[in-house]
Amino acid sequence: MMERYDSVKACVLLQNMISLRNEICREGNELFERWKSLIKNEEFMESAKNLSYYLSLRSHDIRDMQENLIHLGLSSLGRLESRTLCNLDAVIFLLSNMVGGNISKAECPDRSSFFYGKRILDKNSERIFGAPNKKRHSSCSIKANFCWRRFPRWMISW
Repeated sequence: MMERYDSVKACVLLQNMISLRNEICREGNELFERWKSLIKNEEFMESAKNLSYYLSLRSHDIRDMQENLIHLGLSSLGRLESRTLCNLDAVIFLLSNMVGGNISKAECPDRSSFFYGKRILDKNSERIFGAPNKKRHSSCSIKANFCWRRFPRWMISW
């Protein structure tokens, strides 16, 4: 049975998304500032900043938010490692439009900036893991329970 769209729930979800984004920016920027002086390769700065946002996001329990987003047919925030803030901005933009717009100052990221992070992630992955194997679609998936606030040493040498 189909449920009616609840604009009040969508509005609350929008406010929660905006709060989450603000918190991720604050935490991610703090984390990045601790790493910044350790990064030797300037090309990695943007990726390191995105990584700090991604790690900040993953330190939050967003399961309820994900279920609510999926229920509305929006992103589950499950694959945003290449452009964390860009993905959050896209969801905030759509939610804002669903509840009447102008609730947030969010703008929809343009397509080229949206996929720019994927290109950088692919390039950096190849740099670390080597050329992709045509027989598989991923190089490595590691989930570690470590203190992510310290910059992993293997990334510093990039």
